[in-house]
Amino acid sequence: MLSMYDEVVGLLVSEGIEFIYTAEKFLIELERKYTKFSSLHFEVTTNEKIAYEMAFATSIVKKSAAFVTTNRSVFESLDPMMSSVYMGVLGGMLIISVRDTEHDLSFLGPFAKIPIIVEGNVKNYRDAISFGMSISKKYEIPVLVELDVTSLPQNINHGIQCEIKQDEKGTRACAEFVKDTTRWAATPNFRYTLHVLLNEKIEKIREEFETYPRNITRINGNTGFITYREAALDLLKDDFSTLFLSTVYPLPKKLVSEFIKEMEEVFILSDPHSVLRFQLQNSREKIKSSLAEKSSFNGAFKKEERIHGYELVRDILGPASSMNMAHGIKKLSPEKNILAVTYEDHFFHSGIPAFINALYNGSDYHLLILCSKRESELVHFMENLDFHNYYFINELSEIERYSDNKRLTVFLKKGGI
Repeated sequence: MLSMYDEVVGLLVSEGIEFIYTAEKFLIELERKYTKFSSLHFEVTTNEKIAYEMAFATSIVKKSAAFVTTNRSVFESLDPMMSSVYMGVLGGMLIISVRDTEHDLSFLGPFAKIPIIVEGNVKNYRDAISFGMSISKKYEIPVLVELDVTSLPQNINHGIQCEIKQDEKGTRACAEFVKDTTRWAATPNFRYTLHVLLNEKIEKIREEFETYPRNITRINGNTGFITYREAALDLLKDDFSTLFLSTVYPLPKKLVSEFIKEMEEVFILSDPHSVLRFQLQNSREKIKSSLAEKSSFNGAFKKEERIHGYELVRDILGPASSMNMAHGIKKLSPEKNILAVTYEDHFFHSGIPAFINALYNGSDYHLLILCSKRESELVHFMENLDFHNYYFINELSEIERYSDNKRLTVFLKKGGI
């Protein structure tokens, strides 16, 4: 996976992006590699929120920036993302989301009003990045580019061609901050003005998306499929008409309407809760629920995990989210033995308020924190709260002896489960 990120960063650099921020700790090796390029600042930050804010701060002083993340971690940056879309950028800003799991981001389009481009063909990564940056600069708005790597072999060179030139020191253009309180420090009245302006930007971007070359129509019969997943095209082959969309939001309505008019029935091949169906409400008379979509929806929720007398709750909604979910479950069903599972970095990212809340409200769920090197910090924090009901364990099976303990209990374990 490191090689894939290396190639993606190379593409960003070759496109002239000067500042790249990420919170993916395993990319620290790339941070060392790119320090030699005077034309680039590459930084691995503490968490996603900081990484996003650094990229945004860079972009409002007329510098080009990118925030590199995954489709799981992008949600940790939603607070600054929502504001940045309203305020806009000046130098161009990309959110590069590397999709390595089945999590779908398309709903962020209408939710945050952020343009989304999806690309699953490695040969077209450069086109997606270049087009996304051009849209960002032209309309002064962050653009999310999702690079789907779920079907690609890992740890090999994928043949991405990029030319990186090392500039001489001192050649980087000076930053410039334009003071504008109506934009950077907007009151509610100014925010409304920015909201109107944002809606206008979205409609202009929609027109730009109508002619994007990676939106491909193939007519082969009167049964059509609309998708934005490269893998779905392999299922359809040449048996049906297809409309492949790379510009997921805002949807190119004219292109879609023309395709639907040619069809007797239309199916959507997409992820559960995708934004396609939401944006196609005016064409429901022809759109059917595809078997693939039904199948995906039914498999979206896994059965409860049980282990050593506990029901497991994981961080499926973000860092340390298992702690608040465990607290809520115990309040609704006190008889259940709940084990929340989180990581030490997740705990320090978002878990401290959840832990204090559990203490304050007398919650009695059990918490497993998977550690690597910050056990002493965790112990120091808990003891400062006068909490001493914690245990170091070597094997997961050791928690079974505590399953009947009706007190908030913390287990600290190195490694995973």
